[in-house]
Amino acid sequence: MPPGYSSTLSSDVWHGSVDRPFDSGTQVRVYTNAGGTAFSLDELIDSGASYGLGDSISSEAGGVPVVRGWVTNVDLEHINDSAVRETVTWSDELQYSSGWGSSSCQSSVPTAPGYVNCDIRDIQTSATWWKYADPSFWGTPWATAEPSDSDQDTLQANTTKVVDLAGVPMTAPLPQEELVIQTTWESASAATTYRTRWRSNRHKRNNGSFLGYPTGTLLFCGTSTRVGTQGDMPISDLRFVYDPYGHLRQRAISDANGQYTEEFLMEVDAPVTDATDFDPHKHAKYVYWVQLHQELVDFSALLTTAQAAKASSLLT
Repeated sequence: MPPGYSSTLSSDVWHGSVDRPFDSGTQVRVYTNAGGTAFSLDELIDSGASYGLGDSISSEAGGVPVVRGWVTNVDLEHINDSAVRETVTWSDELQYSSGWGSSSCQSSVPTAPGYVNCDIRDIQTSATWWKYADPSFWGTPWATAEPSDSDQDTLQANTTKVVDLAGVPMTAPLPQEELVIQTTWESASAATTYRTRWRSNRHKRNNGSFLGYPTGTLLFCGTSTRVGTQGDMPISDLRFVYDPYGHLRQRAISDANGQYTEEFLMEVDAPVTDATDFDPHKHAKYVYWVQLHQELVDFSALLTTAQAAKASSLLT
């Protein structure tokens, strides 16, 4: 206690709960000036005698003091010119002294630094197909910046998966996954390097397996950052989109007028609509893969080692 001030604990209340926060409570103190002179609230605060947000708080009613938690709210009220009542609310959630942060992560206390959470949800888009098959049928043409000549040949030569009719393709729903990784930083400066990386790597794909997603199938869409409710602790949401076809789409070549004339069509034997239908089925002749996002990067640079490890433990 700084010279000139003394305090008396008048109330010490503890609350236990089966839900977070497990331990919480309030303490009420009365501060007076040693000389009995008047003082302002600002003078008391500036002296450092009263509690501040984030300070650890201990039991005081006899015995060895035990740290109960950390201050989450402080109310100061003048009783008279020379006495101030302080009501402190504390909780075991605000564990600033625990060492948690971007290099030591946790997934149990959302309000504390180092928090990592992963959210996966289904999103729907649509895709246009000239030849349709399960992604495993085509190999991994998305594992490189552009599909290889071999991958293009495999697509071009296949006549068993055609689904367009005379150059009219099939448009079908395409389920995708949205992955959002939430990280809570211990300070704004801790995320400075990573904010630069997030900006420079938007709309790029993973150049290797990342959190269980195969090479080339995960697209980094960017990050949103907001100020946390507990002081200077930015909360960042990194958004990714998984596409089972690696963000590849099919295109077909038509004539200069966009028409599929005889020169740009070919006959195939399958599929046949029914057993009595012997008319030849004509389909687009020149079909090829197009990669929508050609650049691949190392996604491990988007998170700290500890954040990536925690996200991996939550997902895999």
